[in-house]
Amino acid sequence: MIGVTFNQIVHNELMEKKMIDFTELSQDGDAFELLMRELLSHRGLEVYWTGRGPDGGKDLICSERMIGNFDVSIKRWVVQCKHNAHSGSAVSCSDIDSIENICGANEADGYLLACTTYPSSTLMTMLHDINKRGKISVQVWDCIQIEKELQLPQNWDIANTFFPISMKKKGIQVSYISTNFWYLSFKGFAFYLSARISANYVYFIEYIEKCLDDLHERNNSLPEDFRIRVRGIYVDDKNTNFYVYVDFMIPSNSSKAIFQKSQKILKKYAWDVNTIDGICFMYDIAEVRFLPYSDHFDPDARGYYEPYIEIMKSGMERKVNRPILSTEQYDYDYTEEFIDRDFQNLCNLFMKIPFVRYLNSGNAKIEKVNSFNGIRLASSIEENEYQGLGSFFHAEIRFEINDVGNLKKLSELLAAWPNGAIEFMELKRNFIILPEKGIENDEDELIYTISFTINPLCYSDKFQFRKMINSYFRDIATILEKQLKELV
Repeated sequence: MIGVTFNQIVHNELMEKKMIDFTELSQDGDAFELLMRELLSHRGLEVYWTGRGPDGGKDLICSERMIGNFDVSIKRWVVQCKHNAHSGSAVSCSDIDSIENICGANEADGYLLACTTYPSSTLMTMLHDINKRGKISVQVWDCIQIEKELQLPQNWDIANTFFPISMKKKGIQVSYISTNFWYLSFKGFAFYLSARISANYVYFIEYIEKCLDDLHERNNSLPEDFRIRVRGIYVDDKNTNFYVYVDFMIPSNSSKAIFQKSQKILKKYAWDVNTIDGICFMYDIAEVRFLPYSDHFDPDARGYYEPYIEIMKSGMERKVNRPILSTEQYDYDYTEEFIDRDFQNLCNLFMKIPFVRYLNSGNAKIEKVNSFNGIRLASSIEENEYQGLGSFFHAEIRFEINDVGNLKKLSELLAAWPNGAIEFMELKRNFIILPEKGIENDEDELIYTISFTINPLCYSDKFQFRKMINSYFRDIATILEKQLKELV
Protein backbone atom coordinates (compact mmCIF):
# COMPACT_ATOMS: atom_id res chain seq x y z
CA MET A 1 0.00 0.00 0.00
CA ILE A 2 1.98 3.01 -1.30
CA GLY A 3 1.95 6.09 0.98
CA VAL A 4 0.38 4.30 3.93
CA THR A 5 2.45 3.97 7.13
CA PHE A 6 2.61 0.84 9.28
CA ASN A 7 0.82 2.75 12.08
CA GLN A 8 -2.03 3.58 9.71
CA ILE A 9 -2.36 -0.07 8.69
CA VAL A 10 -2.57 -1.16 12.32
CA HIS A 11 -5.04 1.61 13.08
CA ASN A 12 -7.24 0.66 10.12
CA GLU A 13 -7.38 -2.94 11.38
CA LEU A 14 -8.41 -1.71 14.82
CA MET A 15 -11.06 0.53 13.28
CA GLU A 16 -12.67 -2.51 11.63
CA LYS A 17 -12.99 -4.16 15.05
CA LYS A 18 -14.62 -1.12 16.67
CA MET A 19 -18.02 -1.66 18.25
CA ILE A 20 -18.91 2.00 18.81
CA ASP A 21 -20.15 4.01 15.83
CA PHE A 22 -19.14 7.61 16.52
CA THR A 23 -21.36 8.88 13.71
CA GLU A 24 -24.24 8.47 16.19
CA LEU A 25 -22.95 11.74 17.65
CA SER A 26 -24.20 14.94 16.00
CA GLN A 27 -21.95 16.27 13.26
CA ASP A 28 -21.55 19.70 14.90
CA GLY A 29 -19.34 18.20 17.62
CA ASP A 30 -21.43 19.41 20.58
CA ALA A 31 -22.45 15.87 21.61
CA PHE A 32 -18.81 14.71 21.44
CA GLU A 33 -17.74 17.55 23.74
CA LEU A 34 -20.48 16.55 26.19
CA LEU A 35 -19.33 12.92 25.97
CA MET A 36 -15.74 13.89 26.87
CA ARG A 37 -16.96 16.01 29.77
CA GLU A 38 -18.86 13.01 31.18
CA LEU A 39 -15.95 10.59 30.72
CA LEU A 40 -13.50 12.93 32.44
CA SER A 41 -15.95 13.65 35.26
CA HIS A 42 -16.32 9.89 35.85
CA ARG A 43 -12.54 9.77 36.29
CA GLY A 44 -12.92 12.16 39.20
CA LEU A 45 -11.65 15.23 37.40
CA GLU A 46 -13.16 18.68 37.81
CA VAL A 47 -14.29 19.68 34.32
CA TYR A 48 -15.62 22.97 32.95
CA TRP A 49 -15.89 24.82 29.64
CA THR A 50 -13.61 27.52 28.30
CA GLY A 51 -14.84 30.01 25.70
CA ARG A 52 -15.29 28.96 22.09
CA GLY A 53 -12.06 28.35 20.21
CA PRO A 54 -11.05 29.72 16.80
CA ASP A 55 -12.77 26.79 15.05
CA GLY A 56 -16.06 27.46 16.81
CA GLY A 57 -15.69 24.53 19.21
CA LYS A 58 -15.61 24.88 22.99
CA ASP A 59 -12.49 23.62 24.70
CA LEU A 60 -12.60 21.90 28.07
CA ILE A 61 -10.47 22.50 31.10
CA CYS A 62 -10.06 19.76 33.68
CA SER A 63 -8.21 19.88 36.98
CA GLU A 64 -6.35 16.85 38.31
CA ARG A 65 -5.35 16.62 41.97
CA MET A 66 -1.84 15.19 42.34
CA ILE A 67 -1.32 13.82 45.85
CA GLY A 68 2.32 13.43 46.88
CA ASN A 69 3.91 12.32 50.13
CA PHE A 70 4.13 15.85 51.53
CA ASP A 71 1.95 18.04 49.35
CA VAL A 72 -1.11 18.19 47.05
CA SER A 73 -0.78 19.95 43.69
CA ILE A 74 -3.24 20.74 40.92
CA LYS A 75 -2.49 19.96 37.28
CA ARG A 76 -4.65 21.73 34.69
CA TRP A 77 -5.36 20.19 31.31
CA VAL A 78 -6.75 21.77 28.16
CA VAL A 79 -8.93 19.29 26.25
CA GLN A 80 -9.55 19.87 22.55
CA CYS A 81 -12.26 17.73 20.92
CA LYS A 82 -12.13 16.93 17.19
CA HIS A 83 -15.10 15.05 15.75
CA ASN A 84 -14.20 13.83 12.25
CA ALA A 85 -16.10 10.53 12.35
CA HIS A 86 -18.61 11.62 9.68
CA SER A 87 -15.83 12.39 7.15
CA GLY A 88 -13.50 9.66 8.42
CA SER A 89 -10.46 11.92 7.97
CA ALA A 90 -7.50 12.03 10.35
CA VAL A 91 -6.89 15.07 12.53
CA SER A 92 -4.09 17.15 11.02
CA CYS A 93 -1.82 19.88 12.39
CA SER A 94 -4.00 22.55 10.79
CA ASP A 95 -7.09 21.29 12.68
CA ILE A 96 -5.80 22.25 16.12
CA ASP A 97 -4.85 25.50 17.80
CA SER A 98 -1.35 26.39 18.92
CA ILE A 99 -0.90 24.11 21.92
CA GLU A 100 1.60 26.41 23.69
CA ASN A 101 -0.67 29.43 23.23
CA ILE A 102 -3.90 27.79 24.39
CA CYS A 103 -2.22 26.20 27.41
CA GLY A 104 -0.57 29.50 28.32
CA ALA A 105 -3.89 31.37 28.04
CA ASN A 106 -5.55 28.87 30.41
CA GLU A 107 -2.59 28.46 32.79
CA ALA A 108 -2.50 24.77 31.93
CA ASP A 109 0.49 22.45 31.86
CA GLY A 110 -1.28 19.55 30.16
CA TYR A 111 -2.92 19.08 26.78
CA LEU A 112 -5.32 16.29 25.76
CA LEU A 113 -6.41 15.80 22.16
CA ALA A 114 -9.66 13.79 21.97
CA CYS A 115 -10.77 12.71 18.51
CA THR A 116 -13.31 10.31 17.00
CA THR A 117 -10.87 9.19 14.28
CA TYR A 118 -7.08 9.38 14.79
CA PRO A 119 -4.23 11.93 14.50
CA SER A 120 -2.20 12.10 11.32
CA SER A 121 1.42 10.93 11.48
CA THR A 122 2.62 14.55 11.11
CA LEU A 123 0.49 15.67 14.04
CA MET A 124 1.72 12.76 16.17
CA THR A 125 5.32 13.80 15.46
CA MET A 126 4.53 17.39 16.49
CA LEU A 127 2.80 16.27 19.71
CA HIS A 128 5.71 13.98 20.52
CA ASP A 129 8.19 16.88 20.12
CA ILE A 130 6.12 19.11 22.48
CA ASN A 131 6.02 16.32 25.03
CA LYS A 132 9.83 15.87 24.84
CA ARG A 133 10.43 19.55 25.67
CA GLY A 134 8.87 18.85 29.06
CA LYS A 135 6.96 22.07 29.66
CA ILE A 136 3.59 20.65 28.59
CA SER A 137 2.36 17.07 29.06
CA VAL A 138 0.58 15.84 25.91
CA GLN A 139 -1.87 12.93 25.69
CA VAL A 140 -4.07 11.63 22.85
CA TRP A 141 -7.40 9.85 23.11
CA ASP A 142 -8.30 8.57 19.66
CA CYS A 143 -11.43 6.60 18.82
CA ILE A 144 -9.89 3.34 20.05
CA GLN A 145 -8.92 4.78 23.44
CA ILE A 146 -12.32 6.44 23.89
CA GLU A 147 -14.05 3.13 23.12
CA LYS A 148 -11.88 1.47 25.79
CA GLU A 149 -13.05 4.10 28.26
CA LEU A 150 -16.69 3.48 27.32
CA GLN A 151 -16.22 -0.25 27.89
CA LEU A 152 -15.29 0.27 31.55
CA PRO A 153 -18.24 -0.76 33.78
CA GLN A 154 -18.43 2.66 35.46
CA ASN A 155 -18.97 4.22 32.02
CA TRP A 156 -21.64 1.88 30.63
CA ASP A 157 -24.41 4.34 31.48
CA ILE A 158 -22.58 7.01 29.43
CA ALA A 159 -22.17 4.60 26.51
CA ASN A 160 -25.87 3.74 26.57
CA THR A 161 -26.82 7.44 26.65
CA PHE A 162 -24.63 8.59 23.74
CA PHE A 163 -24.53 5.40 21.62
CA PRO A 164 -27.88 3.59 22.07
CA ILE A 165 -27.73 1.91 18.63
CA SER A 166 -24.16 0.63 19.03
CA MET A 167 -24.81 -0.62 22.54
CA LYS A 168 -27.97 -2.43 21.48
CA LYS A 169 -26.05 -4.22 18.73
CA LYS A 170 -23.24 -5.01 21.12
CA GLY A 171 -25.55 -7.04 23.35
CA ILE A 172 -24.83 -7.86 26.96
CA GLN A 173 -21.53 -6.70 28.44
CA VAL A 174 -19.85 -8.55 31.29
CA SER A 175 -17.12 -7.36 33.63
CA TYR A 176 -15.43 -9.95 35.86
CA ILE A 177 -15.37 -9.19 39.60
CA SER A 178 -14.73 -12.55 41.30
CA THR A 179 -15.12 -16.28 40.62
CA ASN A 180 -18.94 -16.28 40.59
CA PHE A 181 -19.76 -12.56 40.70
CA TRP A 182 -19.94 -10.21 37.70
CA TYR A 183 -21.06 -6.72 36.69
CA LEU A 184 -23.23 -6.54 33.56
CA SER A 185 -24.82 -3.97 31.28
CA PHE A 186 -27.61 -4.53 28.75
CA LYS A 187 -30.19 -2.18 27.18
CA GLY A 188 -29.48 0.53 29.71
CA PHE A 189 -29.61 -1.78 32.74
CA ALA A 190 -26.43 -1.96 34.84
CA PHE A 191 -26.55 -4.74 37.43
CA TYR A 192 -24.66 -7.39 39.39
CA LEU A 193 -24.89 -11.11 38.59
CA SER A 194 -24.15 -13.84 41.10
CA ALA A 195 -24.31 -17.62 40.70
CA ARG A 196 -24.84 -20.21 43.39
CA ILE A 197 -22.51 -22.83 41.89
CA SER A 198 -21.10 -22.06 38.47
CA ALA A 199 -18.09 -19.89 37.69
CA ASN A 200 -19.18 -19.56 34.05
CA TYR A 201 -21.85 -16.95 33.32
CA VAL A 202 -22.20 -17.99 29.65
CA TYR A 203 -24.90 -20.55 30.47
CA PHE A 204 -27.17 -17.82 31.92
CA ILE A 205 -26.82 -15.08 29.30
CA GLU A 206 -29.56 -16.30 26.95
CA TYR A 207 -32.20 -16.32 29.69
CA ILE A 208 -31.03 -13.03 31.21
CA GLU A 209 -31.29 -11.29 27.82
CA LYS A 210 -34.86 -12.56 27.36
CA CYS A 211 -35.81 -11.39 30.86
CA LEU A 212 -34.28 -7.96 30.27
CA ASP A 213 -35.94 -7.67 26.87
CA ASP A 214 -39.27 -8.09 28.68
CA LEU A 215 -38.31 -5.54 31.34
CA HIS A 216 -37.16 -3.11 28.65
CA GLU A 217 -40.56 -3.33 26.93
CA ARG A 218 -42.33 -2.77 30.26
CA ASN A 219 -40.05 0.20 30.94
CA ASN A 220 -41.09 1.80 27.65
CA SER A 221 -44.78 1.44 28.51
CA LEU A 222 -44.54 3.24 31.87
CA PRO A 223 -45.81 6.79 32.50
CA GLU A 224 -43.36 9.63 31.86
CA ASP A 225 -40.29 9.67 34.15
CA PHE A 226 -41.19 6.29 35.69
CA ARG A 227 -38.42 3.71 35.52
CA ILE A 228 -37.75 0.03 36.12
CA ARG A 229 -34.11 -0.54 37.06
CA VAL A 230 -32.52 -3.95 37.56
CA ARG A 231 -29.98 -3.91 40.41
CA GLY A 232 -28.93 -7.54 40.55
CA ILE A 233 -29.70 -11.11 39.48
CA TYR A 234 -28.99 -14.18 41.58
CA VAL A 235 -28.87 -17.50 39.71
CA ASP A 236 -29.79 -20.57 41.70
CA ASP A 237 -28.25 -22.86 39.09
CA LYS A 238 -28.87 -25.88 41.30
CA ASN A 239 -32.64 -25.43 40.81
CA THR A 240 -32.43 -23.37 37.58
CA ASN A 241 -34.17 -20.31 39.04
CA PHE A 242 -33.34 -16.63 38.64
CA TYR A 243 -33.97 -14.14 41.45
CA VAL A 244 -34.16 -10.58 40.07
CA TYR A 245 -33.71 -7.47 42.23
CA VAL A 246 -35.68 -4.57 40.74
CA ASP A 247 -36.24 -0.95 41.79
CA PHE A 248 -39.52 0.53 40.58
CA MET A 249 -38.69 4.26 40.44
CA ILE A 250 -41.58 6.71 40.83
CA PRO A 251 -41.25 10.53 40.59
CA SER A 252 -42.09 12.15 43.94
CA ASN A 253 -44.04 14.90 42.19
CA SER A 254 -46.48 12.47 40.48
CA SER A 255 -50.17 13.17 40.81
CA LYS A 256 -52.23 10.88 43.03
CA ALA A 257 -53.97 9.34 40.02
CA ILE A 258 -50.69 8.54 38.23
CA PHE A 259 -49.19 7.23 41.45
CA GLN A 260 -52.14 4.86 41.99
CA LYS A 261 -51.81 3.70 38.39
CA SER A 262 -48.15 2.95 38.99
CA GLN A 263 -49.05 0.89 42.06
CA LYS A 264 -51.34 -1.28 39.93
CA ILE A 265 -48.64 -1.67 37.28
CA LEU A 266 -46.17 -2.76 39.94
CA LYS A 267 -48.49 -5.24 41.62
CA LYS A 268 -49.54 -6.78 38.30
CA TYR A 269 -45.91 -7.06 37.25
CA ALA A 270 -44.95 -8.68 40.56
CA TRP A 271 -47.66 -11.34 40.35
CA ASP A 272 -47.30 -12.13 36.66
CA VAL A 273 -46.20 -15.64 35.83
CA ASN A 274 -42.60 -15.20 34.76
CA THR A 275 -41.25 -18.35 33.19
CA ILE A 276 -38.98 -18.49 30.16
CA ASP A 277 -38.46 -21.88 28.51
CA GLY A 278 -39.40 -23.54 31.79
CA ILE A 279 -36.99 -21.37 33.82
CA CYS A 280 -38.59 -19.48 36.70
CA PHE A 281 -37.86 -15.78 37.35
CA MET A 282 -38.71 -14.53 40.85
CA TYR A 283 -38.68 -10.83 41.71
CA ASP A 284 -37.70 -8.70 44.68
CA ILE A 285 -39.27 -5.34 43.85
CA ALA A 286 -38.72 -2.16 45.85
CA GLU A 287 -40.56 1.12 45.33
CA VAL A 288 -38.16 4.10 45.10
CA ARG A 289 -39.25 7.75 45.14
CA PHE A 290 -37.01 10.30 43.41
CA LEU A 291 -36.90 13.88 42.15
CA PRO A 292 -36.48 13.54 38.37
CA TYR A 293 -35.17 17.08 37.79
CA SER A 294 -32.70 17.18 40.66
CA ASP A 295 -29.09 17.92 39.71
CA HIS A 296 -28.03 15.09 42.02
CA PHE A 297 -30.33 12.41 40.62
CA ASP A 298 -28.78 9.43 38.83
CA PRO A 299 -30.99 6.33 38.29
CA ASP A 300 -27.88 4.16 38.66
CA ALA A 301 -26.29 5.90 41.64
CA ARG A 302 -24.07 3.74 43.85
CA GLY A 303 -26.47 4.11 46.77
CA TYR A 304 -29.02 1.90 45.00
CA TYR A 305 -26.51 -0.97 44.83
CA GLU A 306 -23.86 -0.86 47.55
CA PRO A 307 -26.02 -1.61 50.64
CA TYR A 308 -27.36 -4.80 49.02
CA ILE A 309 -24.36 -6.32 47.22
CA GLU A 310 -23.82 -9.07 49.78
CA ILE A 311 -27.57 -9.80 49.79
CA MET A 312 -27.64 -10.07 45.99
CA LYS A 313 -24.63 -12.40 46.13
CA SER A 314 -26.56 -14.86 48.29
CA GLY A 315 -30.06 -14.56 46.79
CA MET A 316 -31.63 -13.30 50.02
CA GLU A 317 -34.43 -10.78 50.45
CA ARG A 318 -33.58 -7.09 50.68
CA LYS A 319 -34.69 -5.51 53.93
CA VAL A 320 -34.79 -1.77 53.33
CA ASN A 321 -36.46 1.29 54.79
CA ARG A 322 -38.05 1.95 51.42
CA PRO A 323 -41.49 0.36 51.00
CA ILE A 324 -41.36 -2.98 49.21
CA LEU A 325 -44.67 -3.78 47.59
CA SER A 326 -43.83 -7.32 46.56
CA THR A 327 -41.05 -9.66 47.51
CA GLU A 328 -41.16 -13.36 46.77
CA GLN A 329 -38.95 -14.89 49.44
CA TYR A 330 -36.30 -17.24 48.17
CA ASP A 331 -36.84 -19.73 51.01
CA TYR A 332 -40.35 -20.50 49.71
CA ASP A 333 -42.18 -18.90 52.63
CA TYR A 334 -45.50 -18.68 50.78
CA THR A 335 -48.65 -17.07 52.06
CA GLU A 336 -51.84 -19.14 52.06
CA GLU A 337 -53.44 -16.49 49.88
CA PHE A 338 -50.75 -16.97 47.22
CA ILE A 339 -51.11 -20.76 47.33
CA ASP A 340 -54.91 -21.05 47.27
CA ARG A 341 -56.44 -17.97 45.64
CA ASP A 342 -56.40 -19.19 42.01
CA PHE A 343 -57.59 -22.70 42.84
CA GLN A 344 -60.31 -21.36 45.14
CA ASN A 345 -61.52 -19.05 42.40
CA LEU A 346 -61.73 -22.03 40.03
CA CYS A 347 -63.70 -24.03 42.62
CA ASN A 348 -66.12 -21.13 43.15
CA LEU A 349 -66.81 -21.00 39.42
CA PHE A 350 -67.20 -24.79 39.23
CA MET A 351 -69.91 -24.62 41.94
CA LYS A 352 -71.95 -22.41 39.59
CA ILE A 353 -72.32 -25.11 36.93
CA PRO A 354 -76.09 -25.77 37.21
CA PHE A 355 -76.13 -29.52 36.54
CA VAL A 356 -73.35 -30.66 38.94
CA ARG A 357 -73.23 -30.76 42.74
CA TYR A 358 -69.86 -29.81 44.16
CA LEU A 359 -68.72 -32.12 46.99
CA ASN A 360 -65.21 -31.12 48.00
CA SER A 361 -61.76 -30.27 46.66
CA GLY A 362 -58.07 -30.21 47.52
CA ASN A 363 -55.20 -28.13 46.24
CA ALA A 364 -51.72 -29.52 45.60
CA LYS A 365 -49.53 -29.45 48.71
CA ILE A 366 -46.05 -29.37 47.21
CA GLU A 367 -45.02 -26.75 49.79
CA LYS A 368 -45.37 -29.43 52.49
CA VAL A 369 -43.27 -32.06 50.74
CA ASN A 370 -40.14 -31.46 52.85
CA SER A 371 -42.03 -32.17 56.06
CA PHE A 372 -43.23 -35.57 54.82
CA ASN A 373 -40.55 -37.77 56.36
CA GLY A 374 -40.26 -40.40 59.06
CA ILE A 375 -39.57 -37.89 61.80
CA ARG A 376 -42.46 -35.55 61.17
CA LEU A 377 -45.02 -37.86 59.60
CA ALA A 378 -47.04 -38.61 62.74
CA SER A 379 -47.08 -35.02 63.98
CA SER A 380 -47.94 -33.72 60.51
CA ILE A 381 -51.02 -35.93 60.34
CA GLU A 382 -52.04 -34.87 63.83
CA GLU A 383 -51.75 -31.23 62.78
CA ASN A 384 -54.12 -31.98 59.86
CA GLU A 385 -51.61 -30.70 57.34
CA TYR A 386 -52.78 -33.20 54.73
CA GLN A 387 -56.55 -32.91 54.98
CA GLY A 388 -58.47 -32.62 51.73
CA LEU A 389 -58.24 -34.43 48.45
CA GLY A 390 -55.09 -32.79 47.18
CA SER A 391 -51.86 -34.76 47.04
CA PHE A 392 -48.44 -33.15 46.84
CA PHE A 393 -48.61 -32.84 43.06
CA HIS A 394 -52.30 -32.87 42.07
CA ALA A 395 -55.23 -30.55 42.68
CA GLU A 396 -58.66 -32.18 42.58
CA ILE A 397 -62.36 -31.28 42.51
CA ARG A 398 -64.90 -33.97 43.45
CA PHE A 399 -68.53 -33.61 42.41
CA GLU A 400 -71.79 -35.48 41.87
CA ILE A 401 -73.85 -35.55 38.70
CA ASN A 402 -77.35 -37.02 38.49
CA ASP A 403 -77.53 -38.60 35.02
CA VAL A 404 -75.51 -39.52 31.95
CA GLY A 405 -77.07 -36.71 29.91
CA ASN A 406 -75.64 -34.07 32.24
CA LEU A 407 -72.30 -35.88 32.16
CA LYS A 408 -72.28 -35.36 28.39
CA LYS A 409 -72.94 -31.62 28.91
CA LEU A 410 -70.03 -31.45 31.33
CA SER A 411 -67.73 -33.27 28.92
CA GLU A 412 -68.49 -30.59 26.31
CA LEU A 413 -67.31 -27.93 28.77
CA LEU A 414 -64.19 -29.90 29.66
CA ALA A 415 -63.27 -30.34 25.99
CA ALA A 416 -62.54 -26.58 25.80
CA TRP A 417 -60.22 -26.58 28.83
CA PRO A 418 -56.41 -26.72 28.29
CA ASN A 419 -55.20 -30.30 28.27
CA GLY A 420 -51.91 -31.49 26.84
CA ALA A 421 -48.48 -32.92 27.58
CA ILE A 422 -47.32 -30.15 29.94
CA GLU A 423 -50.50 -29.18 31.80
CA PHE A 424 -53.24 -31.74 31.88
CA MET A 425 -56.37 -32.93 33.66
CA GLU A 426 -58.02 -36.30 34.17
CA LEU A 427 -61.67 -37.18 34.82
CA LYS A 428 -62.14 -40.26 37.01
CA ARG A 429 -65.29 -41.97 38.24
CA ASN A 430 -65.50 -42.85 41.94
CA PHE A 431 -67.37 -45.85 43.32
CA ILE A 432 -68.69 -46.39 46.84
CA ILE A 433 -67.86 -49.80 48.32
CA LEU A 434 -70.30 -50.98 51.02
CA PRO A 435 -69.43 -53.62 53.65
CA GLU A 436 -70.49 -57.09 52.50
CA LYS A 437 -72.36 -55.64 49.50
CA GLY A 438 -69.44 -54.48 47.39
CA ILE A 439 -69.70 -51.67 44.84
CA GLU A 440 -72.86 -49.61 44.96
CA ASN A 441 -73.81 -48.95 41.35
CA ASP A 442 -76.44 -46.21 41.42
CA GLU A 443 -76.67 -44.65 37.97
CA ASP A 444 -78.64 -41.72 39.43
CA GLU A 445 -75.74 -40.69 41.65
CA LEU A 446 -72.53 -40.56 39.63
CA ILE A 447 -69.48 -39.29 41.55
CA TYR A 448 -66.45 -38.04 39.63
CA THR A 449 -63.12 -36.38 40.38
CA ILE A 450 -61.24 -33.99 38.08
CA SER A 451 -57.50 -33.84 38.81
CA PHE A 452 -55.17 -31.08 37.55
CA THR A 453 -51.39 -31.31 37.36
CA ILE A 454 -48.24 -30.13 35.60
CA ASN A 455 -45.87 -32.59 33.93
CA PRO A 456 -43.10 -33.16 36.54
CA LEU A 457 -40.45 -32.91 33.81
CA CYS A 458 -41.36 -29.23 33.32
CA TYR A 459 -40.43 -27.88 36.75
CA SER A 460 -37.42 -28.11 39.00
CA ASP A 461 -38.61 -26.85 42.39
CA LYS A 462 -41.65 -26.08 44.51
CA PHE A 463 -41.88 -22.42 43.64
CA GLN A 464 -41.82 -23.03 39.89
CA PHE A 465 -44.46 -25.77 40.22
CA ARG A 466 -46.75 -23.50 42.25
CA LYS A 467 -46.53 -20.65 39.76
CA MET A 468 -47.15 -22.95 36.79
CA ILE A 469 -50.13 -24.77 38.31
CA ASN A 470 -51.64 -21.48 39.52
CA SER A 471 -51.34 -20.22 35.95
CA TYR A 472 -53.13 -23.38 34.78
CA PHE A 473 -55.97 -22.71 37.25
CA ARG A 474 -56.30 -19.14 35.93
CA ASP A 475 -56.42 -20.28 32.29
CA ILE A 476 -59.22 -22.75 33.06
CA ALA A 477 -61.13 -20.22 35.16
CA THR A 478 -61.06 -17.69 32.32
CA ILE A 479 -62.63 -20.22 29.94
CA LEU A 480 -65.16 -21.48 32.51
CA GLU A 481 -66.29 -17.95 33.27
CA LYS A 482 -67.21 -17.44 29.59
CA GLN A 483 -68.92 -20.84 29.44
CA LEU A 484 -71.09 -20.01 32.46
CA LYS A 485 -72.33 -16.86 30.73
CA GLU A 486 -73.36 -18.94 27.72
CA LEU A 487 -75.21 -21.42 29.95
CA VAL A 488 -77.41 -18.72 31.47
